[in-house]
Amino acid sequence: MTAKTEFDTEILRRIENGEDYAFPGELWKEKSCAILWKGYDFKKPYLDSTAQEILKYFNQSVLQQINGEKYREFTKGTFFSCGSSARLAMYSFTQLEDLSKKVRKNIDYIKIDGIGHTIISEIEKALPIYNTTHQYITNANLDVVLKYEDKDIYFIEVKCHEIFDSHRLEFSNKYSEILKKKFEIDITERKIQYKDFRIEKFKRFDFKQLICHLYGISQYDYPGIKHLIYMFYFPKEWQNGKFAKVFKELNEELVRVKEFVNNYYPNIEFGYFFAERFNTILEINQQNHSCLHYPTNDI
Repeated sequence: MTAKTEFDTEILRRIENGEDYAFPGELWKEKSCAILWKGYDFKKPYLDSTAQEILKYFNQSVLQQINGEKYREFTKGTFFSCGSSARLAMYSFTQLEDLSKKVRKNIDYIKIDGIGHTIISEIEKALPIYNTTHQYITNANLDVVLKYEDKDIYFIEVKCHEIFDSHRLEFSNKYSEILKKKFEIDITERKIQYKDFRIEKFKRFDFKQLICHLYGISQYDYPGIKHLIYMFYFPKEWQNGKFAKVFKELNEELVRVKEFVNNYYPNIEFGYFFAERFNTILEINQQNHSCLHYPTNDI
């Protein structure tokens, strides 16, 4: 069993034990549900009826935001797998539309570092990246965007089992101009390396994606303070338990990432936190890198 499969298996165990959410906002202890999800991991067809049942929990305004990568995750079925970061983003940043209904809408209120904000939230945001002559290169695709009163905007990248993937540091030639201007790196001459960015190699963190996100956010016209926050699924009991080594490695890398962003993009505030549930987030605390989920009485 690979480390990634072991991580997914532990998520399934939490679902089976009623410790996490199979459907949005609902703890489901039935083993049959977990078996279906496990079936995806072994490349078996996912049952369309179960997938449609999950999507019924979201109103049309939420579903209409889903395009690009997340739309492909719907059609491929990966959205419905146990370790899907797309599903984690959808469950975390939507809330009940009405307490008498199960249908969910985008969250409209959240506390960040103890201060409550009425917000506008979006699931998936494509930020165009341009070269120095303003020619379009590609999009930086962020999972979630939260903004309030033209003051602060939070771009959130959500991760689940991706920390076990191999992240290649490769850029196509269309990035050559902006990489040379920002980092004095010429990718047309040789293969790019971590040391070109004056940073050590990463094992858990996708550094190439970070660079794309930073380009997109830095070019995004906004009057307030811009934040880039990474959210990782990592229950507390795993942090000092079964996956303690992975958690330690990830934390050490995130400290280096923060230092890198501070040096090269001082106008973007970098942060990160760890989520424990596939369910609505009520509060983010960047100081201790944690969050509070709904409902609060069974965490």
